[in-house]
Amino acid sequence: MKITTLKKLFVSALAVSVLATGIATGGKAYAAQDCDNNAIIYCGATSPNEFVSKVKANDKGDLPAIYQDFGLAPAEYQQFATSAKMGTAYKDGRIVVDGQTVATNAWSIGREKNGKSYKWDVNINGKTYYGSKNSDVFRGNSIPVMVMFDNTGTMKFAALTACGNPITGDKIKPNYSCDLLTKTAVAGKANTYRFTTKASASNGASVSKVVYEFGDGTSRTVTSLSTPVEYTYSKPGAYTAKVTVYTKLPGNQNATVTSSNCQTTVTVPQPPKTPETPKTPETPKTPETPAVCETDKSLPADSPDCGVCPANPELLKNAADCGKGETPTELPSTGAGSVIALFAGTSALGTLAYRLYLRRKLMA
Repeated sequence: MKITTLKKLFVSALAVSVLATGIATGGKAYAAQDCDNNAIIYCGATSPNEFVSKVKANDKGDLPAIYQDFGLAPAEYQQFATSAKMGTAYKDGRIVVDGQTVATNAWSIGREKNGKSYKWDVNINGKTYYGSKNSDVFRGNSIPVMVMFDNTGTMKFAALTACGNPITGDKIKPNYSCDLLTKTAVAGKANTYRFTTKASASNGASVSKVVYEFGDGTSRTVTSLSTPVEYTYSKPGAYTAKVTVYTKLPGNQNATVTSSNCQTTVTVPQPPKTPETPKTPETPKTPETPAVCETDKSLPADSPDCGVCPANPELLKNAADCGKGETPTELPSTGAGSVIALFAGTSALGTLAYRLYLRRKLMA
């Protein structure tokens, strides 16, 4: 009987030791359920969903008040159930999620003083609980923890899985900023600019991508701050180019950031006007050479002064002596003598016509 009682006491003591200590295996922390009076939730919760179910059940009557005091309001229970991440609380005071430290100098509360482990009183809604640092109450190196983040990637609320005890500390807020967008004209390329961005991300924040918008409806995305981007504007005008930095935060949160320093004005000038090609002047038409008088080359052919003098064929028509001794237009009829005279006149006219022919031939 005594042996059986001793065995039961030994097993109980061993279980309590395991529950209080936790087990670290393969780099991951595991903890048995803490089913004692110090636990805020008797036997704890192994998942965010189970945690929320037990809080709503509220078998102790004080669970909503305790967790709201540590940052989890009833309206956020569903958010905790769907978004809380599993992490590890370490004895040295760190709380780590996905390899990133999200809090330091961590401490938690319990329902009992636990002897010398107890450090200070914590009053919540008229009831007293007992606070202690991880280094004072953790017998092992680490205990699993459930962590919910706000939209800045900062730890909002956390609870130990083994006992449901809320845990907090110096929360690390991720830092991220867009500091400067720089543009540089590219030599030898018209209306082409090279853009680079200066940004910072720390305390668990990291740059996931950089999006350049050129102000003309066109954008380009790169995944590294060290990658410059070249862009050629196709039309003249004034454009506002800007850059947005996308960051990844703890708890699978994401954030975007830009600033007034991360935009710049780009002025694309009007192209120089191409001078118009002068019209080739029309070649002036060569005036037609007017016909000249056959008898006097200085006169046009249709001049009234062109020709020989009717009274004296040896003279030109415009000669000063042309009007003297004009030949009558009608010869008188004087019989045989007139015939002889007519013959002589005809001979004279033939001679004159022959001379005129020779003269024209010489003038031609």
